Amino acid sequence: MRDLQVFPGAVTERAARVRVTGCRAPDPPLLIDPAPARPLLVTPVRPPAIWGETPCDEWVVDVKGLQPATTYTINLAPPLGHSTTAIKIRTPPTSLASEGLSIALLSCYFPSDEFVSNGHRALKCLLRRAQVPHLKVFCGDQIYADVPWAPRSEPHSLYEERYRVAWANCRLGPLLRHGGNVFTCDDHEYWNGFPDRMFYLGRSWSRSWPLWTRAGIDAVWTNQGVSNFAPKICGGADERRPWCYWQAAGVDLFVADTRTDRRSLDADRCPEQIKDGGVCVPAASRAAMSVRQRDALLAWIRGVARIGILVLGQPLAAERSSRLSFDSTLPDYPEYAQIVDALRTRIDDGGPSFIVLTGDIHWGRLTHWTSPRSGRKLVEFVSSPIARVDLHSIISSKFSVATKAETSIRPADLEALLGPWPREAVFATNENNIGMLRVWQPAGGPVTAAFQLWNLETEELADNAWYLGGPCWAVIGL
Repeated sequence: MRDLQVFPGAVTERAARVRVTGCRAPDPPLLIDPAPARPLLVTPVRPPAIWGETPCDEWVVDVKGLQPATTYTINLAPPLGHSTTAIKIRTPPTSLASEGLSIALLSCYFPSDEFVSNGHRALKCLLRRAQVPHLKVFCGDQIYADVPWAPRSEPHSLYEERYRVAWANCRLGPLLRHGGNVFTCDDHEYWNGFPDRMFYLGRSWSRSWPLWTRAGIDAVWTNQGVSNFAPKICGGADERRPWCYWQAAGVDLFVADTRTDRRSLDADRCPEQIKDGGVCVPAASRAAMSVRQRDALLAWIRGVARIGILVLGQPLAAERSSRLSFDSTLPDYPEYAQIVDALRTRIDDGGPSFIVLTGDIHWGRLTHWTSPRSGRKLVEFVSSPIARVDLHSIISSKFSVATKAETSIRPADLEALLGPWPREAVFATNENNIGMLRVWQPAGGPVTAAFQLWNLETEELADNAWYLGGPCWAVIGL
């Protein structure tokens, strides 16, 4: 039986999804304060073939009838409920004109002994702002399924153990319980460089990769993706994929999944076809996502009315991977040019500004580009990592001895993304970090966004590594 845990998934203005594990009662007894106006809808995460033969202990509970801009406390009723099962959520307002929309950004959590307290440190940084965020965006590598490598493990057992450790009360558990959560995934939910082969991982080789991929897709969906689909959030739920889109406080949000259906660089591995062995059809080309998700994303870009927030597993401001690289980047795939062209066209033609939230690179940073024609902006905000992984981590979480990452992206290199558009490299840090974003509209003024990166060792604003002096903090008019 799984550990008894409650944590929120996505939270909208009037609804929320809550995840309950370790409770075999078919109707988990949730207490919600203040009480919602509508009954709860309880659904098993893994429906048993025969009730009673395989008792279900994983549930999603959809809560409707909530009020906007309200903080709710949710717990299991006694005797099940206790201090470590209580959660808090905060519904967004109906517009940006009041309190605005508050989002935390996180990625890349290796549960090393060296950084065991980083989940708690991240929560302390959040709560220094007095209220839980409306939403926390976990944009990939929430687990490191491939590190330590555990060569003799069974696939489903290994994935579930990695989630159990990462979600534990001594690690990310308390952080998950404060504020809504949405998730996308990146390669380490499967293995480094997924779906391509990784020399040190037998599971990524020809005989093993389909079995491990099937188990990984199931684990990503049941532990992360299923939490994204609170009522009225659309996307890939019927395909058991976490990509989704909705609106909150007048802001359009799209959470993309650029990894689960990513084809290998030589286009011989197709996770979309994994039930049939994962072999691509003849003459298949590279792809970072399914056709359905790509079309939905491009349509979303064209339809954003006011402000668009796009969540990606990897940055747009990136270089193509080299032949010696352990991992591919978004510029390696045809969808990259389609996404960038759609964003450029929409912004240049007088449409809205867009904010890209992302992670992966073990380097936090804020950059933006401004259209000379419209004055609108494309902003990219990166937060990574929560806890750093290192080469020693392949052996054990006890020997991480993590070193700070360097990045190939420097201020002078960022102009390549949008060509002649003026760009600004605002701040960056290579410390373990968490990002915070607030979007609001002052009375009679433009929509405005404030960005911060917090150093998880000092629990203070991170120092700007791109320029001498000053913290990683900025306010940008959109």
